[in-house]
Amino acid sequence: MINVSNLVGGVVNIGPAVCQPVEALSWDITLGTAGTGLGQLILGKTSSSSEMVPEAVDHVGVIVFGFLYEYGDLGILKTAAPLQSSPKSKYPVFYLRSREKLGDTAKSQEEFEEWVDVMNQTDFQGSGYDVVKQSCVVWGIRACEFLGVDYPENWDKVCNWAAQNSTVASLIGGSGVNSRKVQIKAQTAQAPKKLYNYMKKKLKRKGHVKKESGESESGSSNTSTSEGGDEDEENASTVETSDQNFSQSQEGEDSGGTNGEETVTAITSTMSVTRM
Repeated sequence: MINVSNLVGGVVNIGPAVCQPVEALSWDITLGTAGTGLGQLILGKTSSSSEMVPEAVDHVGVIVFGFLYEYGDLGILKTAAPLQSSPKSKYPVFYLRSREKLGDTAKSQEEFEEWVDVMNQTDFQGSGYDVVKQSCVVWGIRACEFLGVDYPENWDKVCNWAAQNSTVASLIGGSGVNSRKVQIKAQTAQAPKKLYNYMKKKLKRKGHVKKESGESESGSSNTSTSEGGDEDEENASTVETSDQNFSQSQEGEDSGGTNGEETVTAITSTMSVTRM
């Protein structure tokens, strides 16, 4: 029960404190190798003692107030946690190895969110991420301490093992970060092409792009209409960032500038150079 003193010195009971459950999620980042006999042999040989051999080398997160919180080189990220299934990590992971309840916290969501905001700007900025000294596990331990719950024993073992084997730990953790960067680079490389196709169709509808040889008036209209749905929706997010450039290019056309085809090429070429 929460007891609150009133103005005349009495005590008023306002009901029990509402505690929220706290869970820990651990994703294996070794493609399952750590759980094999060979993996455990390697971890055993490279650990400070038999009591400190980690079960696995994990990326970890904390679920509380209906959200998953996790730390990495992008900072502390927040994802909605569905009730019927486990949330997906926003960081490179391989499979969810464990999910366990740690206890209940008396902290409010507002208090925790404020703490996360402070940590995102101070101790746990994305730029300060380090697989050994400032990892997701180090953040997870700090989060549990703030929430007033015990954290999994394996987290201490992972931190101890990483400190003893900093080179190997950096290779394992760095491979996940690099794989995400490669994936992002591959996705953004497609943006100029998607933008070109979208803008070309948009200009064609307005009559700025010349019809290709042999294309009839009706054929052009039908093609524009039929192709406009799915691909436009797919490219919408890409084009949204270039609206300003497009508006400027349109003004150039109206004042006697380049034609529509050249305008599209100029915009996409600029995006390609920017992403290099």
